[in-house]
Amino acid sequence: MFTMLKNISGASLIFTLLFQLALPFEIQAQTNQRKVQVTKQSGRKSQSKTNKKSDNRKKGFEEPRAEDEFESDPEKRMEWFLRERAYPFESIPDDARRKAWMERARERRMAPSVVSRQWKSIGPKPHTSYFPSNWGLTSGRINAIAVSPSNSNLVLIGGAIGGIWRSTDAGSTFTPVSDTQVDMAVGSIAFAPSNPSIVYAGMGDKSSGYYGSGVLKSTDAGVTWTRVSNSTLPAPGRTSQILVDVNDSNTVYVAQHSFVNTGTNSAFASGFYRSVDGGVNWTRTWTGISKDLVKHPTDPNTYFLAATRCDSTTSFTCDSSSGGVWKTTNAGVNWTRIYTTSIASASNMKVAVTGAAAANIYVLTGTSTTASLDVSTDNGATFTSRGGAFDPGQFSYNLY
Repeated sequence: MFTMLKNISGASLIFTLLFQLALPFEIQAQTNQRKVQVTKQSGRKSQSKTNKKSDNRKKGFEEPRAEDEFESDPEKRMEWFLRERAYPFESIPDDARRKAWMERARERRMAPSVVSRQWKSIGPKPHTSYFPSNWGLTSGRINAIAVSPSNSNLVLIGGAIGGIWRSTDAGSTFTPVSDTQVDMAVGSIAFAPSNPSIVYAGMGDKSSGYYGSGVLKSTDAGVTWTRVSNSTLPAPGRTSQILVDVNDSNTVYVAQHSFVNTGTNSAFASGFYRSVDGGVNWTRTWTGISKDLVKHPTDPNTYFLAATRCDSTTSFTCDSSSGGVWKTTNAGVNWTRIYTTSIASASNMKVAVTGAAAANIYVLTGTSTTASLDVSTDNGATFTSRGGAFDPGQFSYNLY
């Protein structure tokens, strides 16, 4: 996107390009550090379609707006979404958005001050959908909702590309609190159960192409935020889930979906990371495409990790690459597979537990054509399928 600053005389305009961390990559395993470049074949096909659409616009033809064009093929929609944001480059320059953000601040300091500016609020607010079937009032995606364990009126939400918002009246009104940060893509937010003043946010949209800068931390219950993670947590990356240890606010767990090496124009599957110093340094103990992470309802050292693929590395060995659920009983130091999906090439997977039946584990997995809900009532020793008689359309996108 572009940010425009205008000086007091109005004689010049200063444009600063802020790269969105949205990258057109396929996620690859890290086995032998395999990597992949931007998909050329699909790019050529898409470019041909783009040229045709451009010619139609020149001729005055209206673009087709059938609902199927937008809804039936989420992969093609995502390909278009990413390609626009990478243009005119094949890859985003390393740390480009952060550098552009810093340059923007420098230019503001250099610009002459303006006595007053008149602004009119235009949002955020719902808008009427442009789709042919008219869905009515719609809004952007909310990836994360976190409620303070000490004050149910204090709510934090994270937008897919809208930043972190804070409410002190149980959600009646919200105030943006992360606008000073480099990126606005939020994947997950978690309060520290032992100290609700401490909150962590994992950046990077879990369901789209907007990558994030790492982990943000607040020590005043979400009023202000600071990036704390260093290079031991790969960035830019996409956060599927972030959790804080029940008894120690400095111990943090992140399930990271993927990360990008912008120097080599490659995307890699990421995994599970743990930090014991307040989110600064991180250690990876599981490798693959992680989709979800939940803590056991009664045992503070037990967690369940859901993933669509497991990758072996020099420090971690998978029994197979198949997706499934892994269990740790020592707070993420070691992992054991307890479930393997029967659905080939599953595009998404979620795991859930309940305090009402602590031995139960629920797993929902599938693709855009088939899905299954599997349940264990014996702490993961066995699972029983409850079927999948529901619409799995856009399963990888719609399932949160």
